[in-house]
Amino acid sequence: MSEKEIDPQKKSAIGLLTSFANKNVQVLWAIVIGHTSKHLFNGGIHALILPKIAIDLGMNKAQFGALNTIGSFSHSSSTIITGALVDRYRSRANVFIGLSIMLMGIATFTASFISTYQLMLLAILFMSIGPSMFHPPALGELARRFPNKRGLAVSMHGFGANIGEVLGPITIVGLLAIFVDWRDVMRISIVPAALISIGLWIIIDKPKLTEESTISSASEYIKSLLETLRNKTMIVLIIAISLKSIGEGAVGTYIPLYLLDELGIKDIRVALLLSLAQTMGIISQPIMGNLSDTKGRKIVLVIGTGCVGLLSIGLAIMAHPSIASINSSFVIIGLWAIIIGKGAFTFSLHHIYLAAALDISGAKMQSSVVA
Repeated sequence: MSEKEIDPQKKSAIGLLTSFANKNVQVLWAIVIGHTSKHLFNGGIHALILPKIAIDLGMNKAQFGALNTIGSFSHSSSTIITGALVDRYRSRANVFIGLSIMLMGIATFTASFISTYQLMLLAILFMSIGPSMFHPPALGELARRFPNKRGLAVSMHGFGANIGEVLGPITIVGLLAIFVDWRDVMRISIVPAALISIGLWIIIDKPKLTEESTISSASEYIKSLLETLRNKTMIVLIIAISLKSIGEGAVGTYIPLYLLDELGIKDIRVALLLSLAQTMGIISQPIMGNLSDTKGRKIVLVIGTGCVGLLSIGLAIMAHPSIASINSSFVIIGLWAIIIGKGAFTFSLHHIYLAAALDISGAKMQSSVVA
């Protein structure tokens, strides 16, 4: 039997991921690469450029927090809208995915010319729209193309994010060393964004739709959405994902600023630490995704969420002034170990939660469930 005749979903995880002749696997890797590029620039900019913007524009901590709050609001609302649009116009998933990367490049380029706090707030609002448009169509496509390996496929989407988060800070530090000014770094991002968006649009083909997976009207969409939200397990998952995202977002936003401003750690060391944290995610992501397919979502989520809770408590203890002020290598090593440990779960668990939600959603609502 030839490579094309064998269903990749009947193979092992490695066998599936290396079935390059299969169109669905090609789409999977295209989405992984696209997600990597998204996080490479977006993650690197948020980790290292935003703190520099805050310092350059003379922002206080409250203003810096507002910058991230408005970005989160824009990201969340745009994701919800995109999810509904993708489910309604499912045959245009490749357009949404390519447009996501292109808009990110345009918005970042535009923001590089802004020099006031008020306008930067507006810029961050638009900078968050592009990245938010990627997940609903990308994860919806993976869920539909790999129903029997959904945990692995969705986790590979996160795998790409981890690679981007590892390379992001290092890439930004390298670009800052070359261009010096953060504005120049933001301006050049439009070039790779344009190239990658075109590549995604070409590689990702239109899905084969059935009547059971197609929404023909707005009223049908609302009906399907209400049916999905009546599922008690879905409600629990939505609450869990929301609370986790809020907590991780708050902690993740202030860790780079805390390391740079409060502890006075150099850019290169902060970049190294953040990259090490995400490296753990590269290792854990496909492993946890495959385990959730073979052992079940529940056991992976319970153990993983428990570990995140313990690590968060440890981080709060290490960051407390009475502990952080101690000039001890033990404290520094402990802080680094906790941040790196959290990296193993930050993206991994999120995608297992999404896989669980996609398992119980109808074929018509997969992108909306992701949103």
